[in-house]
Amino acid sequence: AGNLYLSKLTKELRSASVIIRNFSYSRYAIPETKQQLLDEHHEMIICLKKGDRDGISDLSGFHIRSGINYYLRFFFPEEDLLTEKDVV
Repeated sequence: AGNLYLSKLTKELRSASVIIRNFSYSRYAIPETKQQLLDEHHEMIICLKKGDRDGISDLSGFHIRSGINYYLRFFFPEEDLLTEKDVV
Protein backbone atom coordinates (compact mmCIF):
# COMPACT_ATOMS: atom_id res chain seq x y z
CA ALA A 1 0.00 0.00 0.00
CA GLY A 2 3.03 2.26 0.20
CA ASN A 3 2.11 3.23 3.76
CA LEU A 4 5.07 2.80 6.15
CA TYR A 5 2.87 2.94 9.27
CA LEU A 6 0.47 0.31 7.90
CA SER A 7 3.36 -1.91 6.88
CA LYS A 8 4.93 -1.69 10.35
CA LEU A 9 1.61 -2.37 12.06
CA THR A 10 0.98 -5.41 9.85
CA LYS A 11 4.40 -6.85 10.72
CA GLU A 12 3.79 -6.30 14.44
CA LEU A 13 0.39 -7.99 14.32
CA ARG A 14 1.77 -10.91 12.34
CA SER A 15 4.56 -11.34 14.88
CA ALA A 16 2.18 -11.12 17.85
CA SER A 17 -0.15 -13.76 16.46
CA VAL A 18 2.40 -16.31 15.25
CA ILE A 19 1.99 -18.62 18.27
CA ILE A 20 -1.76 -18.86 17.91
CA ARG A 21 -1.56 -19.18 14.14
CA ASN A 22 0.97 -22.00 14.33
CA PHE A 23 -1.07 -23.77 17.01
CA SER A 24 -4.22 -23.54 14.89
CA TYR A 25 -2.55 -25.52 12.10
CA SER A 26 -0.57 -27.87 14.34
CA ARG A 27 -1.19 -31.51 15.13
CA TYR A 28 -3.35 -30.35 18.06
CA ALA A 29 -5.95 -28.79 15.81
CA ILE A 30 -8.94 -30.86 14.81
CA PRO A 31 -9.76 -31.07 11.08
CA GLU A 32 -13.05 -29.19 11.53
CA THR A 33 -11.17 -26.29 13.09
CA LYS A 34 -8.75 -26.13 10.17
CA GLN A 35 -11.67 -26.08 7.73
CA GLN A 36 -13.40 -23.37 9.74
CA LEU A 37 -10.25 -21.23 9.55
CA LEU A 38 -10.07 -21.66 5.79
CA ASP A 39 -13.77 -20.83 5.44
CA GLU A 40 -13.33 -17.68 7.54
CA HIS A 41 -10.39 -16.57 5.39
CA HIS A 42 -12.46 -17.16 2.26
CA GLU A 43 -15.30 -15.03 3.66
CA MET A 44 -12.84 -12.25 4.53
CA ILE A 45 -11.47 -12.27 0.98
CA ILE A 46 -15.01 -11.95 -0.38
CA CYS A 47 -15.62 -8.94 1.90
CA LEU A 48 -12.36 -7.34 0.81
CA LYS A 49 -13.23 -7.79 -2.86
CA LYS A 50 -16.66 -6.24 -2.29
CA GLY A 51 -15.21 -3.38 -0.23
CA ASP A 52 -17.40 -4.42 2.70
CA ARG A 53 -15.62 -2.67 5.59
CA ASP A 54 -18.15 -3.64 8.24
CA GLY A 55 -18.16 -7.25 7.10
CA ILE A 56 -14.37 -7.57 7.13
CA SER A 57 -14.20 -5.86 10.51
CA ASP A 58 -16.78 -8.19 12.05
CA LEU A 59 -15.29 -11.31 10.47
CA SER A 60 -11.74 -10.38 11.43
CA GLY A 61 -12.69 -9.69 15.03
CA PHE A 62 -14.57 -12.98 15.25
CA HIS A 63 -11.70 -14.85 13.61
CA ILE A 64 -9.07 -13.43 15.95
CA ARG A 65 -11.17 -13.99 19.09
CA SER A 66 -11.91 -17.56 18.00
CA GLY A 67 -8.21 -18.31 17.54
CA ILE A 68 -7.28 -16.82 20.90
CA ASN A 69 -10.10 -18.69 22.64
CA TYR A 70 -9.10 -22.00 21.02
CA TYR A 71 -5.56 -21.48 22.29
CA LEU A 72 -6.78 -20.48 25.77
CA ARG A 73 -9.08 -23.50 26.05
CA PHE A 74 -6.21 -25.83 25.24
CA PHE A 75 -3.39 -24.32 27.34
CA PHE A 76 -5.15 -22.20 29.96
CA PRO A 77 -8.59 -23.70 30.61
CA GLU A 78 -8.98 -21.68 33.82
CA GLU A 79 -8.70 -18.35 31.98
CA ASP A 80 -11.72 -16.38 30.84
CA LEU A 81 -12.41 -16.50 27.13
CA LEU A 82 -12.76 -13.40 25.00
CA THR A 83 -16.24 -12.20 24.18
CA GLU A 84 -17.60 -9.99 21.44
CA LYS A 85 -17.18 -7.01 23.81
CA ASP A 86 -13.43 -7.58 23.92
CA VAL A 87 -11.65 -5.51 21.30
CA VAL A 88 -8.97 -7.35 19.37
